[in-house]
Amino acid sequence: TTAKSSAVDIECIFVDSDQYYMHEDGFDRDSKWKSKKKLCRTSIQRAESYLKNELFSASTHGEGCILLAVNLPFPILREFDSAAMFGNGPTVLSSVADILENHVKYRKALKTLAMCVQNLIRRQLEISYSSSSTSTNNKSTSEEQKRSTKLSVLVYSVQDDMFDLLTLSLKFHGKS
Repeated sequence: TTAKSSAVDIECIFVDSDQYYMHEDGFDRDSKWKSKKKLCRTSIQRAESYLKNELFSASTHGEGCILLAVNLPFPILREFDSAAMFGNGPTVLSSVADILENHVKYRKALKTLAMCVQNLIRRQLEISYSSSSTSTNNKSTSEEQKRSTKLSVLVYSVQDDMFDLLTLSLKFHGKS
């Protein structure tokens, strides 16, 4: 679900225990689509309010914001985010492997969250690569590469009504 606001364009991705929904179209396949759609709308409203009070909104420069609404306790989300940001694995899933083992009750949802984040990384890298290969100005290409070397995602704990910022360094291998 995407909501337009005066400050930031927010894309909400709902992460369920066994699947994540990136667009409203995905809700139609689920029997509880109405509640998930409502949860995304509510999450977007809360994120807008949160972003109005934070410096993050000033740093997006109108580029938009990705919001992951997850039905997990905030301390576990914070632990997941830290492991994803500072882990040494080649993928998000391998970086958070210890978290999956430590929180067996939430393993399925955490694994789905890891796959969702990995998909976002892949999507960002594809966007970065296509924009660098179509650019003719080498100076602007290097500036785009620097800007696209990080992916910031706002993670929202639905249970605890708390936000965390997940920022990942991407390994971009574009043409220069």
